[in-house]
Amino acid sequence: MAPFCTIPKHVPWDVPRLVINDISPENDTDLMDMNVNFDFDSENAYRDVLWEGNTDLGILSLCSYLHWDKDVKYVMESDTKLMPTRREIQERLGMVRSDEDKKKPLPKLR
Repeated sequence: MAPFCTIPKHVPWDVPRLVINDISPENDTDLMDMNVNFDFDSENAYRDVLWEGNTDLGILSLCSYLHWDKDVKYVMESDTKLMPTRREIQERLGMVRSDEDKKKPLPKLR
């Protein structure tokens, strides 16, 4: 985990921070031990954003928002056993919903 998880406490105060995690940082003992403090909800919150949920979907959503779809598609279709399959990604994104849908050809990634 370290040293990557300590990066948020080293950025300047005017730099936005996006946390994509399946649990809130308030419940992450590693971050709590390192005194990494986030402010997601107070009236003074101005730079911290939390995506709490499936990290794969969070990254895919961010990539889509940034119009990196072609790059993501290339990585997903590359020959590696470490990456989820196109079918798995599309099922997670809700693009394939039922057993009947699973028999149909894969929808194209946008």
